Amino acid sequence: MNINFLLSILVLLSMSAVVCFSQPQFPMSNDESFDSNIPTPSYKAGNGPRILIDG
Repeated sequence: MNINFLLSILVLLSMSAVVCFSQPQFPMSNDESFDSNIPTPSYKAGNGPRILIDG
């Protein structure tokens, strides 16, 4: 067989293994202890920069 073909197969198998074993574990859940409050904000409410999030 051609050495390039064998190397291609080896790379493909290696990449497949990385993708399969690097997936997050399910079921995932929210961190209920996370506190999103900001104790000392840099701006007063309504006066800071506008941030748009594209879902």
